[in-house]
Amino acid sequence: MCRCWPAPADDSTYQQAEAAGKGGDGPARPAEAVSFWDFIKAVEGSSAFFQCAEIRKKNTFVANPSVFTDKCPPFIKVVLQEAENLLRASLRAKSLRWLHEQVCRGFPDRKKQAIAQWGKGL
Repeated sequence: MCRCWPAPADDSTYQQAEAAGKGGDGPARPAEAVSFWDFIKAVEGSSAFFQCAEIRKKNTFVANPSVFTDKCPPFIKVVLQEAENLLRASLRAKSLRWLHEQVCRGFPDRKKQAIAQWGKGL
């Protein structure tokens, strides 16, 4: 089975390997278990991409800006959160196994064998 690297820093398998003195720098999960979202989360973190500044609460044209509460978020925030959720779902649906299959789909057997041989040396 193809294994891949890296595992996200919060992955318990990775932490267990590191704690056991097994290094933790190798693959901790199979390629089909590592998604594109795992990479984004490892590099960028899991906070929202869109950070709403709530400028409506600073509105000088409204007598009492406190009427704007978190119970009724700005519509743009709702729309962008929905878009982010769709993006994350799409990224979670694509794994390293999927990437490997997409990249290698049109390769001739000779090239696939060369790639496999190269991978053994890693």
